[in-house]
Amino acid sequence: MCGHSDIRRLNICYFITLLFCYTALVKNGAAKSETIIYRDTWLGDTTFDDSQSNKLVRPVKYVVIDDLTASGFDSCYRKSQCVALIQKIYTKHKLIWDDIGYNFLIGGDGTVYEGRGWFKQGFAIDHFNHLCLSVAYLGNFTDTKSVKSKLLDTIQFLGDKGREHHILKDDFKILTRPQIIKKSVKGNKRLINTMITDSKFYTFISNSTYWTNITVETSIVEKIKGDESRKEAT
Repeated sequence: MCGHSDIRRLNICYFITLLFCYTALVKNGAAKSETIIYRDTWLGDTTFDDSQSNKLVRPVKYVVIDDLTASGFDSCYRKSQCVALIQKIYTKHKLIWDDIGYNFLIGGDGTVYEGRGWFKQGFAIDHFNHLCLSVAYLGNFTDTKSVKSKLLDTIQFLGDKGREHHILKDDFKILTRPQIIKKSVKGNKRLINTMITDSKFYTFISNSTYWTNITVETSIVEKIKGDESRKEAT
């Protein structure tokens, strides 16, 4: 029979063993802490526009990732900091679109924040919102290697969740915002290539498993949208 002191020692040894194993998993990247912070947490508002025209027709083929620091927004690396920044973005976007412009936002700490969510079109990617999930990154590409690695892990997590819930096609691809080309630069291949290759964001995201090396012109996107509308009408 074991005494109380023996049981206590066994419990302590068991706890230390578990702690050691968990630390080893985290160090080797096997244990990840990706989570989704829903909009009722950062905003206190779950209201969505329920109009049919803004529903996302699923599954979609693309995830478009935008670097918001390139638009003058700050970076964030803690939950309180990111919530304050997202509220600021929401306030600005609401003046234009009545809601935040992205489906999801990723903080510099790798945490995912719900914007428009899985089922609504975003607003931020002109002429492409009906074909993609839009994601904004709130980190900085001069950051450490570990921070950048967290972003790739989070993109993997978000992609896996999207496929699991049939929001994304199994063969979905990632594009960066510079790969969506506006009509105003259509045909100017030199300008297009400069816009893309000068982007550190583009260079980094190209390390993702799901990234694809294509550019999409808005004129082509509009043709696709028109074809889909005709199919629905028939």
